Amino acid sequence: MTLNYKPKSQLFKTVSWDAFQTVFRWWLAMSDDEATQAELSIRPAPTVFRAQLKHASRLDDVYLTQGFSALWQALPAEIHSYKKDWVMPCFAVIAKSLSTVRSHHECGTFARDLGHVEEGADKPVVSELRFQNLQAAKNEQEFVTQLSRLLAQLNNKTNILSLADDIACWFEEHNYQAPRRADKRIAVRWAMDYYKDVANKA
Repeated sequence: MTLNYKPKSQLFKTVSWDAFQTVFRWWLAMSDDEATQAELSIRPAPTVFRAQLKHASRLDDVYLTQGFSALWQALPAEIHSYKKDWVMPCFAVIAKSLSTVRSHHECGTFARDLGHVEEGADKPVVSELRFQNLQAAKNEQEFVTQLSRLLAQLNNKTNILSLADDIACWFEEHNYQAPRRADKRIAVRWAMDYYKDVANKA
């Protein structure tokens, strides 16, 4: 399986590329894409996976779901042996967020989708205020709550690879691994992508 997305997070780029593919296959198992499931020999996941994750409002609740357990156990050994306290919470946010996404597209990025300006409109799909709330999230619970709200505004459609990678980048930066170069920081990259449509239509 070839993924047409190059991760920027150290977690997926350096620690385990296999984990990136595992996340994608896990999401596909919960999707309605029966053709791709058959092509990649992916067994459809029980509907309870998505249902439990959908109703888990707190990260502590996410840990107790069958869907998260299935993802965590499928991850490669490099992830389980990666001695960082934020790794499990990171995958919990990935599980919760991706479980709400119904349709994946390979073009663009999650932030570009947030800033998309529909034909005939003059404002992005997601308002600047809501976008700034995402950028200002200070802890894991705030972060996953903001993600859930924004994904709903996108009608639960986005590039899930970009989304998963962005979540990993956020966790890396909020655990004292922020890049020195401004253009490498997640909030700045989000802003560059978010305002692209507005700039192109100015």
